[in-house]
Amino acid sequence: MRGGWPVAWDITAKESFDNFPTLVLSETEDGKVAGVLMRNPHHSNVDARLANAYAEPHEVEVLIKELTGLAPDKRFMGWYKDCNITADSIDAAIALTPESDAGQKHVLVYREMEWLSGLWNNPAKPHAYPMELSSVADFHGTRVSVAKRRSRGDLEVAQAKQTIPGDYDVLDQALALLSSSDGGTNSDYEAVPAIKVLCDWWNTHAPESMRPAALFRVYIWKPNRRTFVAADPEEPALQAEVLAKIPAYAIFQRSGRPTIALNFYRGRLFNKEDTCGTLTYYANGQEAWQIDQDLAQVDEAYYSLKGMRALNSQIANRI
Repeated sequence: MRGGWPVAWDITAKESFDNFPTLVLSETEDGKVAGVLMRNPHHSNVDARLANAYAEPHEVEVLIKELTGLAPDKRFMGWYKDCNITADSIDAAIALTPESDAGQKHVLVYREMEWLSGLWNNPAKPHAYPMELSSVADFHGTRVSVAKRRSRGDLEVAQAKQTIPGDYDVLDQALALLSSSDGGTNSDYEAVPAIKVLCDWWNTHAPESMRPAALFRVYIWKPNRRTFVAADPEEPALQAEVLAKIPAYAIFQRSGRPTIALNFYRGRLFNKEDTCGTLTYYANGQEAWQIDQDLAQVDEAYYSLKGMRALNSQIANRI
């Protein structure tokens, strides 16, 4: 499926979910929309790739022209063309188009210089919830328009609120300790040497009330997007003003090297059983994550190792 499908899409046998209605629209200032209905077989994240490739208004014009010019069944970034759409509003476009067997459709709309994404649910279905459109770029850290970038705070916003400045020598030391043997079944990720070096540094220099840190999350600053991209691809990106609200973090900077933010957390000894599973804490003791897993199953330092490996790979690729 990733390389395309050799049979015409309309005669291909498929489940409703694998033929998911997806509206790709551009909205004008008066609320009118134009675009296409695509069919999503759900084999890749097209939203992020499309938003990254077509960020500026003139690029979106080219995209909509290309999509509306496609013949039915033609493939684009893993989606398959259904039909063209013009309507007086998003609601009208939704009313004109089919929904999945579960009463849903995906909406991707370019509005006010950025792509917004949401899931529409038929209100007549049980437990339906209203569609909420959210920024694709804010979540995935994709490329943004100049106008969107100007609306974001710059790095100085996060620098002003960091707990302590990072030490790049310690970060390099930790990266040098990474080994392919780190992690694995039944591993204690908090004991991985690369993780311990950075947590020991934090626990030596951070305020005393924040010193029982045993793990962290890794973010890489993208200056041309004014956002911190999470090293874990399943985690949302962070804008500088969002990072500034996190209570325990350090920013590591060095000329010619990527700027890195590490958010520090307490380890498993401090986790508590919660009605939703397990509750974790930032290094200062403030509640952090609610995780839908049993207390004994949670070892969030796994994401510290995953983030360090992703960071190491990015640095190696830049060199």
